Amino acid sequence: MARKSNYHEINIIYMEELPASWGPEINAKGLIELLDQVLDFSEKPVIEGLWQLPLCIWGNAGIGKTALIHDFARERAYKMVHLAPAQIEEMGDLLGMPAIEGTRTTFRKPSWIPDEKGPGILLLDDFNRADERIIKGLMQLLQEKKMIAWSLPPKWVIVLTANPESHQYQVTPLDQATLTRMIHLTLTFDIKDWVIWAEKQKLPNWCIDFAILQQELFEQERHTPRTFSQFAYQLNRLKWDPDNHLDAILLLAHSMLGEKVSMTLKNFFTVGIHQIPMIHELLKHPDFENQVDQLLNQWNNPVEGQRVDLFSILCNRLNAYLSKKSLELKPFELTNLKHFFTMDALPADFRFILAQDWANSENGQLNQLIRDPDLASLVL
Repeated sequence: MARKSNYHEINIIYMEELPASWGPEINAKGLIELLDQVLDFSEKPVIEGLWQLPLCIWGNAGIGKTALIHDFARERAYKMVHLAPAQIEEMGDLLGMPAIEGTRTTFRKPSWIPDEKGPGILLLDDFNRADERIIKGLMQLLQEKKMIAWSLPPKWVIVLTANPESHQYQVTPLDQATLTRMIHLTLTFDIKDWVIWAEKQKLPNWCIDFAILQQELFEQERHTPRTFSQFAYQLNRLKWDPDNHLDAILLLAHSMLGEKVSMTLKNFFTVGIHQIPMIHELLKHPDFENQVDQLLNQWNNPVEGQRVDLFSILCNRLNAYLSKKSLELKPFELTNLKHFFTMDALPADFRFILAQDWANSENGQLNQLIRDPDLASLVL
């Protein structure tokens, strides 16, 4: 049975058996927090001869492993080299070309090896898609951050990504000698993390809402977070919107995501779900209470039943908006949030989800708000 750990308040689920991948499961937010703690850019370990172990991030294709590392490095102004070992066919591409210097044969290091002092990350992407010979040739680099004739500069660390060792992927199984040279984590998909990322990327609002409703999209082989994000990027590039380009959007969805998704998307537009108001706009509305009361009471229609799908969209978008570190809510917005949280029309399970997110938020305003006796009494 899985057990949860509160270590550094990171959401890690320890699994007893992970036959296809290695290490505890962790979501994107937890991985970023852990990277900040585990990646050590000091020169002290080198001086003491204690080599820092590389970190290998396992996970399904398209889940965002590579993009997460790129974003992590860019946001912290770390240098970065991205190498795909599967593109390497000869050991000379790792060792460098031989050259004669006096009476000795030396190797001139390859151009991809960084020269600048870090902090920096060497990303070995899709590591286990490389040929077995190349993987074996990289073992010294993983253990000592150097090869025969060259070393990584000071304050550089190695991060790898890998796909699970299953029939779904054409990968090279790693033996114990390779596995024990690394720290392992398995990245899992979390819709909350994706919504926050999609907001930053300014993907179309209705695309985000559709993804919230159809989370199983990301659990299928063809429909990964990457394919859906690429679909949304194409819509932004083409400047297509449902009001003027619906047929073209459905055709693009069919070509990129399949017929089933296209039909589901058509129904999404037909019932008008894409017209849900944006929560951050509602919070600033001068007549917020009446606006949100009317909206939520519509979704609790005794004839049609409770619209759990719409509540899910609204609450996920609300938490994505509130997750912004720079966000500073005005007093009237906090009052509106309190009113929303205490509404009888808000289902109890969604109220509980909001309470968990606010309690764990980095925003002190939300931490204080959820401690309000009127709010706390509703989730105890």
